[in-house]
Amino acid sequence: MTEKKRILLAKMGLDCHDTGIVTVAQVLRDAGYEVIYLGLHNFAQQVVKVAIEEDVDAIGISFLSGQHMTQMRLLLEQMRREGISVPLFCGGVIPDDDALALKEMGVAEIILPGTLSVDVAQRVGRTLAQTAAVKPFPGAERTQARPELSVTALDKCKAAIERDDRAEALRQAQAIWDEWRPLHDLYVDMSGLFCTYIRDRLGEEAVADVWRFIGERLWKPILMQMKKTGSTDLLVQVYAQFLRAHGHRFSVTEDDEKTIFVMHYCASGGMLMRDGKNEDSGRHPVNIAVIKTKAEWTFHQPLSAYCVHTPLWMDILPREWGWDVFESSFGRQFDDDGQPVDEPCVAMIYKQPRS
Repeated sequence: MTEKKRILLAKMGLDCHDTGIVTVAQVLRDAGYEVIYLGLHNFAQQVVKVAIEEDVDAIGISFLSGQHMTQMRLLLEQMRREGISVPLFCGGVIPDDDALALKEMGVAEIILPGTLSVDVAQRVGRTLAQTAAVKPFPGAERTQARPELSVTALDKCKAAIERDDRAEALRQAQAIWDEWRPLHDLYVDMSGLFCTYIRDRLGEEAVADVWRFIGERLWKPILMQMKKTGSTDLLVQVYAQFLRAHGHRFSVTEDDEKTIFVMHYCASGGMLMRDGKNEDSGRHPVNIAVIKTKAEWTFHQPLSAYCVHTPLWMDILPREWGWDVFESSFGRQFDDDGQPVDEPCVAMIYKQPRS
């Protein structure tokens, strides 16, 4: 039998209005939660003490008195001192600017008057599902909770849009992109080094084998699903989405026969060439393998082990799977010193299969 999640609800400060929080308590009980309601006029120390004693999974505080900023700051500070890290919800009349500030302080969700009962329960459930609570236990070293570190740039961007702060929304929109880039580049490096390990122990052909294996399991189901549409229109849209997500700088043209993608800068293989991360460069300690075998799966030239997936996934495998709609070519994009050159990679998607 699944144990019920326990939620602590309380009023803090001088606020004497409890109709809303009592209603929320019943909504959560009806949704299957165990609710502990502390009542009115609680201090931060009291709330945290009960939260630890009752081993709760979340805390919810309601305000109608305008004291939300002061009281929530005190509560968060007390939670950090006591080493309790559970989602903290704030409800009541909260101005937009304060809502953003509370989220940045570490409040998980702001629930405003008029929120539907079903939405309250869903938002609480979603937050609990996404949060791995770290709670103190007897004999354990106390830790300081840092919930503000889990507030995403996307959350901040949405909050800025809602309060019509264009400058902050633009700043956070850029932050969404900037947060992802280092992880993307790390995954590219990791993929290339996996291939280097395989090349060094099993040979160059094994690099093609592993990219073929991955393509069969990941790329083929996606491609075959798009094939069922009877045209390449969706494929063009999805391929463009992939390039944008990678951070490629590219241009697109179209004629009666095909759509042509010209990658002036590939943020994956091109990034490796720009930064000298391939072993034929000597400019970077990563040293990703360069495959010397001249074959269709290397564009018949020396090719970074990372880039081997391109001729396989774009040309060879789709043809074997019965949907010969791709044609791709390699361009190095950067010279040996990492300076840009006008030699782009090109991918063409034909409107009708070529065979």
